[in-house]
Amino acid sequence: MSIERVALGCTVAACLLAATPARAQVFSAGLSGAPVVNLGTFDDGRSLATGWHVGVSARLDLRSRPFGLQADAGVASSAYEQGTREGSVQSWNAGLGAIYRPGAVTATVRPYGILGIGVYYVEEPERNLISPAWNAGLGAEVGRGALRGFVEARYHYVFTWGSDLKYLPVSVGLRYALSP
Repeated sequence: MSIERVALGCTVAACLLAATPARAQVFSAGLSGAPVVNLGTFDDGRSLATGWHVGVSARLDLRSRPFGLQADAGVASSAYEQGTREGSVQSWNAGLGAIYRPGAVTATVRPYGILGIGVYYVEEPERNLISPAWNAGLGAEVGRGALRGFVEARYHYVFTWGSDLKYLPVSVGLRYALSP
């Protein structure tokens, strides 16, 4: 899937949300942390060890439709595997994603899918890069009322020099609904 198609999907989702009355929307904020599983090799065949990821999010869900919009910011860090290079790679990110939630926003367990685009700042020991990226994942929120737990696995693909950076954080976090 191209970045242009993802951007078009996010734009359509934003237009749908903007045309919806405020009482039909649920605003929430989240905080998460996760181990990061790095996929494949990065930067001319060098491998990264398992690392960590922390993030914050702001979400807008529609009560009457299965769609939403989520803004994310976070940082992931992984050291080079022993024997490949000294140091670590950090990836700071900010992005926007379209949410699809097949169940009601008031259900106790709410599975969802997310597809997004973003800008990532990748930092290595001897160079830095600002790059576009896309991500896709599945998750589920659990709970009733304002405070809800969630678990999410989201694949990140960052366009870089040499081999692109690909990683999969499996996040666990809390989301607080400002208008449950």
